[in-house]
Amino acid sequence: MKFCGSLIECSVFKRSVAVYSPIRPCFAPFFLGAALCSSGAIALTLVQAEQELLAANSDIALAQAGVESAAANVTVAGQLPNPTLSVQSTQYSPIAGLGAGRPTDKALDTIVGISILIERGDKATLRREAAMEQLSGARHDLRDMRRQQRLALHQAYYDLKLAGEKQSLALETRDLAAQALAAADKRVAAGDLAAVDRYRLSVEALRVANDVTSAESDVRQATLALAVLLGRKREGADAPRSELRTDDLTANDPWPEVAPEAGATDPVSARADVAAAEARVAAASAGRAVARSLRARDVTVGAQVERVPANTAGVTFGVNVSIPLYARYGFEGEIARAEADYTTALLTRQKIVNQAEADTAKARVTLDGARRRLVSFEADIVPAAKKALDAIEFAYARGAAGLTDALDARRTWRATQVDLAAARADHAKALAAWRAATEWESVRP
Repeated sequence: MKFCGSLIECSVFKRSVAVYSPIRPCFAPFFLGAALCSSGAIALTLVQAEQELLAANSDIALAQAGVESAAANVTVAGQLPNPTLSVQSTQYSPIAGLGAGRPTDKALDTIVGISILIERGDKATLRREAAMEQLSGARHDLRDMRRQQRLALHQAYYDLKLAGEKQSLALETRDLAAQALAAADKRVAAGDLAAVDRYRLSVEALRVANDVTSAESDVRQATLALAVLLGRKREGADAPRSELRTDDLTANDPWPEVAPEAGATDPVSARADVAAAEARVAAASAGRAVARSLRARDVTVGAQVERVPANTAGVTFGVNVSIPLYARYGFEGEIARAEADYTTALLTRQKIVNQAEADTAKARVTLDGARRRLVSFEADIVPAAKKALDAIEFAYARGAAGLTDALDARRTWRATQVDLAAARADHAKALAAWRAATEWESVRP
């Protein structure tokens, strides 16, 4: 973070300001760090933020639950039908009752049977294949959700860092304006400064005070956005004492170095969202096979043991076989729906591929533009604005420039400092978007 001692200085400071100006930038980071420590602020690095994101983000947790559900579906889909046990008794008379004597002398006709459905057409294997592809899609969805949330995290993190720098610049500007106004009061009392110039300095001081209020609001909003993304609970009356306060987070990482020009990238097929679409095409293809296998008639076979008291043999045995007759309906609807699902999966895959290619191209253009803009600010605009400010301040201190020119130069320098911070934030977020489009989550979990 850069601080400039001549931001709001004017000739009313005289020699005391000239001595103070080169020293203040050296101690500004110290005072800022002391202020953060005194308020209990927590410096959060991007590495720490990513760890919190993966552990507590609600969207990632939902995607993980989707993986677990898909894994359970694989277990369900591969199971064969269970056998069925049946017991029935007949020949009971409410008048004669069960009959006298031993249990074997009872008059009940009892049948104990067991049956099982035998699936034909390799249905269980096909169902399992479809479920496995759905599981693969869910895993890729988890990868893609991590990619999206990491990108959102980087954007929120750098928004907070930008808001913090703007707040620091605004606070420094407000302090310098207050010092200039105090010195102007002394000069007005001594008859060395016109009252109208003092009024103009007071207007400038009020303006920068409003800038501080706006900057503080931006910091609070950026902090809340980051805390929500990290899954941190809001502070409340029933919150535990160890709960982290959302308004005490600060972005601690430095701005990333200027990125080199974006070059060629791997095919978009390596992206998680494209891989998920490919898995769902495979799942839909397996679903077509499952639907077609329904035409293979399943057979139910069974065996039974029957005790007939009136029969001299006492116990008889039997078997049964049942086969469905597709006389009215042959699963035409299920097959047509599976075909439609497969077509939808193909179209969805193509749409996602096109979107991934467009995102990658857009990220490359945005990163190159942000990089050129940042280089221009650091190499040309900021040095030129600093030289212009120093020249106006020098002239104003010697009466060769008016207060209007000095105030305009200071506003331009302040706006340049803010624009430089914004350019760094744009570059950092563009770099994060480029990495999200080409690098992150390229390995299957």
